[in-house]
Amino acid sequence: TESPRYLSNSEYECILNIISEFPEKYDSFLSDVFNLYRDTGMRLKEPFYAKLDGEWLTIKAINAKTNRPRYIELTTNQIAIVKKLKSITHLKEERGTKLAPVKKTHDIGYYSRMFKMACIDAGINDCKFHCLRHTYCVREYLRTNDIYAVAKKTTHGSIDTVLVYTKFDIRKLRSDFPDLIEGNKSYK
Repeated sequence: TESPRYLSNSEYECILNIISEFPEKYDSFLSDVFNLYRDTGMRLKEPFYAKLDGEWLTIKAINAKTNRPRYIELTTNQIAIVKKLKSITHLKEERGTKLAPVKKTHDIGYYSRMFKMACIDAGINDCKFHCLRHTYCVREYLRTNDIYAVAKKTTHGSIDTVLVYTKFDIRKLRSDFPDLIEGNKSYK
């Protein structure tokens, strides 16, 4: 099985720099969107089918890939991002209706397309939007050293699916994510 593709801190920083360097091509809000997904491990469609309940994003089992409910705790900033995302994004079935005037909102796929474009502009040609979820999983595994916690937080279909994250060399992960190493001033 091929290893999942994650983005190191330096690669991710390159993507965010591309967004800020080319405001005519990239909306600055995209940085917030990409940070939201990288920091929560959400799948692309999850915030749009989910309900905000205080500081929790609740994804019902019927809207979840694994048919299990998922609960994601959000920061105040992430709540604001989800609210804005929901206000400027339409579902495919809403396109062209009063709920989603075509020229005033984005379809969900817009974020995936813009991420891919930013990756290519940053010289990262082997990445897609789902890499943000892989990045979350790898970072969470490095942070907690608990693959079962990662599986539970992300509601992967089976533990075998997340075990792939344990196959990365820990030394390489520490090098790719120095912000997660104890003793580092930016350790979270």
